Amino acid sequence: MQIQIDIHFGIVSYQYFEAKVYPMRKNLILMQLRKLRPTSGPTRHVATLLTGTVLSQSLSFVLMVPLARIYTPSDYGVLALYQALISLLAAIASLRFDMTIMLPKSEAEARSIKQISTRCVLATSAFATLVALLVASWVGLRINYFLGQWFPTIGMCVFFTAETANLQYWLNRTGKYRMIAVNRLVAAAGASAYQLIFSVIIRGPGGLILGLICGILTGYLAATWNTRELWRRPIRPAPSLKRLAKRYRKMPLLNGPNTLVDAIRINGVNFLIAHIALSNLGQFNPV
Repeated sequence: MQIQIDIHFGIVSYQYFEAKVYPMRKNLILMQLRKLRPTSGPTRHVATLLTGTVLSQSLSFVLMVPLARIYTPSDYGVLALYQALISLLAAIASLRFDMTIMLPKSEAEARSIKQISTRCVLATSAFATLVALLVASWVGLRINYFLGQWFPTIGMCVFFTAETANLQYWLNRTGKYRMIAVNRLVAAAGASAYQLIFSVIIRGPGGLILGLICGILTGYLAATWNTRELWRRPIRPAPSLKRLAKRYRKMPLLNGPNTLVDAIRINGVNFLIAHIALSNLGQFNPV
């Protein structure tokens, strides 16, 4: 009789816990989690960008494990040198007019500055392609054979990289920080995934370089799709490009040299290491 009473009391207690106590604890936990969620605009935007960066780096790190077993340090050295050249040229391709997209109050002026920046990127990429075609054979003989083969594609990668930066500044202007995070995730994780896929088709550093090119192109296409409003014609007449370039001339004149020095400082280490041995550069910069 006592056992039956205890069992009945236990069932009643469990039912009471499930009906009353558990929902209260669940609501309390949800309230605490809501307090941890960023509420202010800037904090929420920073958290969104940070999440995208962490996810992209995490996926790249996970995919780096099988990639390190497929490619050699010398292969990664060629990729690092190729990527350093792209980063150096892409940093100055727009003459820093990409940052100027954030400054105008009107959308019409911002669109015009975007056009100025894109034209600068086109000119820089075309010049880089011409020079790369002329020196590709010399690079293949003196530096690395595989690098010489892929050297003419540097101008194309500079265009897609710099133009993606232009579109990301436009997304930053319009407050689409989630799209920026998605673009970073797609570009970084996509490059590693492509490199893993192309390792079956292309041996040597060619698979790494082709995967990088496809990752850059995927990031550019994602950024272009997320800025579809630029495809529509502006309602207001566009301001004069020459007048806007003259108004914001301080950006390339003052910020441009500083950006060039920073790009040389950051990527110059790779050039110095590659001068000694590409395999050492691959160990220093594996991704």
